[in-house]
This record gives sequence, structure tokens and C-alpha cells, in this order.
Amino acid sequence: MIEIRNLSFGYEDELILKNINLEIKKGSYTAIIGANGSGKTTLAKHLNALLLPVKGSVIVEDID
Repeated sequence: MIEIRNLSFGYEDELILKNINLEIKKGSYTAIIGANGSGKTTLAKHLNALLLPVKGSVIVEDID
């Protein structure tokens, strides 16, 4: 399971992700879609722990 709680992240002085909440249950299929520059890649980098949130948490398979 993936759980995102109140995730906020920004580059320099601008927040890109603001208070994101999401729960994806194991075995489900989920697509993240949006316009260019909307934060999809930034969100994906948090799921892989390539970036750390300014605020909130990302939990993947019970690992924070």
C-alpha cells in the first residue's frame, strides 16, 4: 500500500505540491495524469524516496 499524508514540496520559494493526500491499495491500478509542469514527476520521485517532503509523509509498504 502507498499512503501520502499532507505532502508538500517545493523548489526554491515556490511550492509545487501542496497538502497532497492519496491512498493506493495493494493490487490496484492507478494513473497520475496532468498537464506538463503539474508535479507528476515530482510526486513520483517522492514515491521512490528520491526527494523528501518539506511537510507531510510518504509511506510505501509500511516504510516512511
